[in-house]
Amino acid sequence: MTVDEQFTLEEITTQLAAWLMEERRMGLRDAMACVYNSHLYSMLQDTATGLMWQSDAYLYDSLCLELE
Repeated sequence: MTVDEQFTLEEITTQLAAWLMEERRMGLRDAMACVYNSHLYSMLQDTATGLMWQSDAYLYDSLCLELE
């Protein structure tokens, strides 16, 4: 993973956690753990999936589906 891809992944992670905190009233630790332990996050780490280049809203919707 390149430095730019790593930066993008960190930005996505931050945004997803922020939305979880806001919409699901999670604390920071719980929100970050939720993102990092998700199947979505493991797929985001694989640059071949192309998920990293999807919108944050799309990724958040995918994460919410996974959490149901």
